[in-house]
Amino acid sequence: MSGCSRCPAVRWAVRIAATACSMVAGARPETLRAAHVEHLVADLVAEGRGDVTVRRVHSTLRAALSYAVRTRRLTSNPARNIGGVPKANRPQVTPWTAAELATFLRHVEDDRLGALYEVIAACGLRRGEALACAGSTWTSPAA
Repeated sequence: MSGCSRCPAVRWAVRIAATACSMVAGARPETLRAAHVEHLVADLVAEGRGDVTVRRVHSTLRAALSYAVRTRRLTSNPARNIGGVPKANRPQVTPWTAAELATFLRHVEDDRLGALYEVIAACGLRRGEALACAGSTWTSPAA
């Protein structure tokens, strides 16, 4: 695809990069520097944007500029390896103890989903897997 300035994908990538760069520095993509991208990230954080939003904006800009590098529109990607991009904060998970799980299962044994809770506990199902089980119609393999 290199050298194919008429290809829709190339035009799209160049347009996205140009738009993102004008948002960042009011400049053309080839004049964009890492400091401009770091300034954009800092502005988004200062505006109170969430960590996920800031990471997605940076990721989108980085991807567009990477494509411009691959198609030889740019010589380097200024959005690569910059500082200030928030890390993904994952909550610390504290699993229940065996006693806590036993107490929970005793409490829900008469619930309509009590059996499903036992399967979740025994198999370690994730929420989506459990929901799929709860909504499925089970048939006996012998039937």
